[in-house]
Amino acid sequence: MKKIVALAILVVSSFIGQAVAAELKVGHVDFRVLVYKSPQYTSVQEKLRKEFKERGESLEAMLKDREALVQKAQKEAATLSQEQKIDMSRQVTEKEAAIKLKKKAFDEDFQRRQAEETKILQAQVLAAVDAYAKEHKYSMIANRQSLVWADPALDITQQVLAKLNASAGK
Repeated sequence: MKKIVALAILVVSSFIGQAVAAELKVGHVDFRVLVYKSPQYTSVQEKLRKEFKERGESLEAMLKDREALVQKAQKEAATLSQEQKIDMSRQVTEKEAAIKLKKKAFDEDFQRRQAEETKILQAQVLAAVDAYAKEHKYSMIANRQSLVWADPALDITQQVLAKLNASAGK
């Protein structure tokens, strides 16, 4: 009798599992592809390039000035007095310190702004995935990097990317 009850429970549970699975619509996306191939990523990169262009050019000008001073010191080394050599060496050292400080500030500011813009972009991509999921009645969409294996037929990355492209065109 116990065997019959156990068999009945097994049969009923398999039918319930199949019914639930039939209603479950699952897909996966490659989030990195969505971020880096989106037109929004290109516009963020362009925005940052414009924002930091002037500071980058200023830094390059400082590097050229330092290089010119070094070349001048090397060229005139034979005719300079010891005091002039020391003075020129100090000028080079001061320029190098200023460049190092300015480059560090530039790098930190750029990384901070890039992180801010990336966070906004990731939110936009996540919203596009969410909108696509709701529109097509998905029960679950997973990030490809989190999966050990998934059927390529469940990959909806290109469809969501098309949605991102369409929203960028608005």
